[in-house]
Amino acid sequence: MLKIYLYNLLKSKKSNFIGIIIRFFLLLLSYIYYLAIKIRQGLYACGLFKTSKLNCKVISVGNITLGGTGKTPFVEFLAKELKKQGKKVAVLGQGYKRKSPVTSHQSPARREKESKLQNLGDEGIFLREKLKDIPLLVGKNRIKTGREAIERYKADTLILDDAFQYQRLKRNLNIVLIDATNPFGNNYLLPRGFLREPIKNLGRADFFILTKTNLIEEKQVSFLKQRLSKEFPKIPLAEADYKPICLLDLLKNEKKDLNIPTSNRVLIFSAIGNPDSFLKAVQGFCKVESELNFLDHCQYKAEDIKKIIEICSQKNIHIIITTEKDAVKLKGFLHLFAKHLSLFSLEMEMQILEGKEKLNAVINSAISD
Repeated sequence: MLKIYLYNLLKSKKSNFIGIIIRFFLLLLSYIYYLAIKIRQGLYACGLFKTSKLNCKVISVGNITLGGTGKTPFVEFLAKELKKQGKKVAVLGQGYKRKSPVTSHQSPARREKESKLQNLGDEGIFLREKLKDIPLLVGKNRIKTGREAIERYKADTLILDDAFQYQRLKRNLNIVLIDATNPFGNNYLLPRGFLREPIKNLGRADFFILTKTNLIEEKQVSFLKQRLSKEFPKIPLAEADYKPICLLDLLKNEKKDLNIPTSNRVLIFSAIGNPDSFLKAVQGFCKVESELNFLDHCQYKAEDIKKIIEICSQKNIHIIITTEKDAVKLKGFLHLFAKHLSLFSLEMEMQILEGKEKLNAVINSAISD
């Protein structure tokens, strides 16, 4: 409950007296966080913190805000594009360790499988299912997992997922994704805001990709592009969006189109960094009656699922839609959904709307010998 309160407090522009005190305290912590960033950068600049180089091409995909920019779908897109070009690609993820229990009554094989899933994290499990024929290695030490990818899989191109802040490993290309619907969070550093580092640090990037540009007005996209061009004139950019493709029935394991009659009542839920973008995507093909948002990377519990089902019962809702990332965390709860409920995950596909030639040019330059 405290995490949810703090999350909503930081997103909201209004607060009571207690909220103001909390924000002030978090602001003080943000200054300490900023100082830590400056010290770390200084240690890398003077050589006290070493940067390693691997015998392959390295492309980093990251951002400067907490979640919600679409890094993982872009990593999927990029990995598949590089493989089409004949590259031996491997993806290196950091992973967010899951907290689902590995209990003693499970079989040894089941415990081993669950342990591996916990180490993969939500993004890792999502990528594992999407990139079945592309190696995925997860670990905080990307130098170690990078060497393993080269030795075990003969990888010649590595993609670092969520690695803009990971400066221990040299890279040939730094791609930074910026969510056009909420580009810089609330403009405060952690923990007062959602910025992982100051906006000026975007100068380390080689290429910007503005995601979800289809979800805001054209004049807002234009304003954001002008700001980036003014502050970072040498960094090219492209625009991208995530287009809904189909719905996957999680109870029947069947795909269906997006034709949901407006008369049907729909509930959506998610535990992602930017739930508003998911809401807008679903509203593009149906009417949303109710919405439930959980904290980013939240691991669902039985009571969460029962709450969702209870709301459906109260509001006479029969269709539930969640994200692909959330769907991988629901496999142990599918039996709780009644037969009269339809549970879907929304499958989406990344599209480069503008600047694809520039993006291809920088990628080809980075991976060429």
